[in-house]
Amino acid sequence: LDLTETVKALSRAGSLQPVKADLSKAKRAALLSDAKKLGNFKRGAALFNRPALACVACHAIKGKGGQLGPELGGLATHMVPEGILESLLKPSKQMKQGYESVVITLKNKEVRVGTLHRKTPSEVLLRDASGKITSVPRNQIANLDSSGVSIMPPGLTNSLRRDELLDLLHYLMNLK
Repeated sequence: LDLTETVKALSRAGSLQPVKADLSKAKRAALLSDAKKLGNFKRGAALFNRPALACVACHAIKGKGGQLGPELGGLATHMVPEGILESLLKPSKQMKQGYESVVITLKNKEVRVGTLHRKTPSEVLLRDASGKITSVPRNQIANLDSSGVSIMPPGLTNSLRRDELLDLLHYLMNLK
């Protein structure tokens, strides 16, 4: 058995289920309480850096990581635990201003999606999913819409077991 198969087998044997996005208020409170008491900072950091979750691909902590999403260093000083949990489970429900996805339709019908980096009189600078900033000349733009949807896809934490989510929450709740 390889490691992936071993984890799957242990998950089935222990009936370890991923955490669903639609949790009751009581289950959310229990999750946050358990994250505070039982979560592990070091394991949470490892989860944050796990390529399959892609947290670090979009979010930086103290300048290390992606730039598509908000910087998370010091997250615990300006976001309550309930907000952190909500952002993980339903990323589009409450977004930091400036991180909504932008959809640009060009006159040639091509579509570009990313976050708005900056607008100038002659161009729109768009940050794509890889963090790369590209210039889109205004004279090529047919339509520019802010979608009100987070570029962070919902369901990124669906693959996590409850114990893993506790660790990730603990880590994020303690970024000071």
